[in-house]
Amino acid sequence: MPTALVVGASRGLGLALVHELLSRENTTVYATVRSAPPAELAASGAQILTLDLTDDASIEGAAAQVPALDIIVVNGAMGEDEKLQTTSPERLLEYFNTNVVGVHRIMRAFLPALRKGKETQKKVIFVSSAVGSLEIEVNQTLGFRGPYSVSKAALNMLAVQYHNELCHEGKEGFIVIPLDPGWVDTVMGRMSGDSGMPPSHCAKDITDILWRLKPEDSAKFWRWNGETLSW
Repeated sequence: MPTALVVGASRGLGLALVHELLSRENTTVYATVRSAPPAELAASGAQILTLDLTDDASIEGAAAQVPALDIIVVNGAMGEDEKLQTTSPERLLEYFNTNVVGVHRIMRAFLPALRKGKETQKKVIFVSSAVGSLEIEVNQTLGFRGPYSVSKAALNMLAVQYHNELCHEGKEGFIVIPLDPGWVDTVMGRMSGDSGMPPSHCAKDITDILWRLKPEDSAKFWRWNGETLSW
């Protein structure tokens, strides 16, 4: 009877993940939004939490409402197809504050609840991107690049370091992975065109991976289709 937290659940992939997780037997879901939840989410059966990835107090307040967790999926992020040459330092900091530090805030706040989860394994997914792969991005001219890519590479390292700290001894059953959801038909995905996969399709694939994750899968860079990516 796992309990899951989906961060960034108001639309797109996050909302689809809420529906998919709730469809799995005996699964309780907490879903986060920044403001009033859309009607579809409010009617889903998920327990709604309000938080902002850039606001410590809102995250700590949300975490105080969650006694125990077995799964955390951090989906919320910011992204535009921008170039570093025209990105101000302040703008780059915005990316890091949301896409990296925001995820760190979630982990710090909800880790006590994760440690109290009833399941033997505690599973964490940071929704990343293939553009965070150093090998893939060399000489790349397509897709999101610039500050978004830089922040996703840092997010991947955040996952590795949480793996190092939480999974090294294997006593608490932690599994921490970054995961590339592929090209999904969402607001962000449509910035690259109109051929992304339906969020529901991606959410099912991600949840299937989530359900079969084992300790030896931790700190690998996963794709939605079950393949792994180079760092």
